[in-house]
This record gives sequence, C-alpha cells and structure tokens, in this order.
Amino acid sequence: MIDPSLRAVLRSRYTIRRFFISFSSLLAVLMLLLLVISAYVPADSTLREAIINFLGNFAANVAIFLCTYAFYVFITSPELRNAEVIPLRNVEIGEEIIDLPAAASDYWFWGRTGSYFRKDVLPRLDRLAHEERKRVRIRVVIPDPDRDGNSQLYMHFKRGLGEEANEHTLAANVIFTIARLVSTSMRNPYLAIEIGLCPTVPVLMGAFFLWRRSKAEESAKVANARLHRDTLLYEHIKAGKREYDWRRRDESIQARKDGELVFETAHMAAYNVSHFAESRIGFYFKDIDEYGLYGFFAGEPGEYYDSYYRTDSTFKEEGRLLTRHDD
Repeated sequence: MIDPSLRAVLRSRYTIRRFFISFSSLLAVLMLLLLVISAYVPADSTLREAIINFLGNFAANVAIFLCTYAFYVFITSPELRNAEVIPLRNVEIGEEIIDLPAAASDYWFWGRTGSYFRKDVLPRLDRLAHEERKRVRIRVVIPDPDRDGNSQLYMHFKRGLGEEANEHTLAANVIFTIARLVSTSMRNPYLAIEIGLCPTVPVLMGAFFLWRRSKAEESAKVANARLHRDTLLYEHIKAGKREYDWRRRDESIQARKDGELVFETAHMAAYNVSHFAESRIGFYFKDIDEYGLYGFFAGEPGEYYDSYYRTDSTFKEEGRLLTRHDD
C-alpha cells in the first residue's frame, strides 16, 4: 500500500506537470542522441551498436512510463483518480458510515436488493446531509429483476440462507428500495441519488456455499426418492416374473400378439411384448400405478441375461432402474 500522503503528492497538478515535462524532455534527448549516433558513427563500429541498444532500451522504458502515467491521469476520471476508496462489508457499513472522513461526498453501494442499505445506512446518510448541510451523492447498484434467471437465482439464495422467498421476492425488494431512495431524496435537497441496475445478482461466498449445500441436499433427496421407486418397481417386476413362470407351468399360455394381455390378477396385469433380441413381458402394477418391463436374453451356451426397465403403457420406452441391489 502507498502511504496516503505520498498518494496525494503523486496526484497533485505540480507533480503531474513536472513528471511530463521531465520525462518528455528526457525522451526527446534520447531520441536525438539515437539520431546523431546513427547518422555520424560508422556502421561497422561495435561501440555504435552497443550505444544504440542501450539508448534504445532506455528510451523504450521512458516511453512506457509516460504512457502508463498518461493513462492513469487522462483516462481515469478526476473524481475517481483523487478518491480514497474504503470498501466495507455489509456488517460494517452501519457502524463505519459515521466515521468516514468529513470530506467524503460520494457513496457507492453494490449489494443484492439493498434491504440492509435502506434500513440502516440510508437513514444515517440522510441525517448526515441534514445536520452538516452538505451535498451527498449516493450511487446504488442493485440487480435487474427483469433479467432472465435473476429472480430464480435470488430465490434459491434466500432459501439457502433459510429465508422464505419466491420468484417475486427480488422484484418486490428492488421496487421497495427504489421507492425508499426516491422518497428520501425528495425530502432532502442535499441528497443526490443515482440508481443503476446490475445484470447479475451479487452473491456473498457464505450465501453461495449455503445455496450450493441446499441444492446438494435437494439433489440427494431426489436421488433417494428415485432409488426407492426404482427398487420397489424392480421387486414388483421380479414378483410378476415369478407369477408368470408359475402360470406358464400350470396353464397353457399360448403365444400372443404384441401388446396382448397374457393374464390379469387383482394386483397386476401381464402383456406380451415383441422384441428383436429378447423375450419380453410387460407388467402393469395396480398398487403402485407403474409399468415395468422384463427381458430375457440367451447368449453363448450357459450365458443368460435378465433386464429390468421402467416403461409406459406402450412398453416401448426403456428406463434403466437404479436399485439398492446394484453393486
């Protein structure tokens, strides 16, 4: 960090003027020396090449200094170039705002919807401007609720923090913040407030971690629910296959057309399903309102494969089952 007193010296008009005059003069002298040496020193001289290399590198460094300082002075706006920026975390704003230097005139706030700002910070600045009778400019940057995804993202963040929120929470808070800013500035002639909309929702790392953790917990719940449903369907298909084998031994089950009912009980119905490679049976289980598909494939002698799928009423869809029996 540069000492504040040294920063003040570097930013003064006197320093800027002296710097450009001195370094521009030095660059002009170096360029003149390079021109003179190139014109009057013999081309085959070793000393000529060494001096030109040295002066050329020196002139290039001086030019870099000039360009860098010129960019700093002329591109950066005066109010930012001469400003002392004091970044504060949200928990420090309310306490530190009254300890800012008396000469401070511009305040920037960039957060989520400005709820903490409008409740604690804005009243302090309002009182400060009234009591000191000084003009205070406030710039507030809040997320744009009309941007795609911002409302949903903000909703998930709030829920990750354990707070209630829906898709309209962001828009409601932003409108409330804007209304509070407008009403305050209309009552206080010393306040000048500018409002900007940010295309994204700023996120604190802690909030982001909690949101990610909540999303992971939601994903785990979804995965557990699917595992339970798939395991239940898998066990029903195995039971249906045993019922089918028992009826095939004791009854004459004839070959039927694709999709034709084979048998039906109080709990399930079995259907014939045609397939180019497997022998398949489709099931509808009434108690769980699910469709299942069993397939049998005979490969090399002694190699047999069973397959179990989730399907629909057409028995054409094949959804892999994730069960607790999988290794």
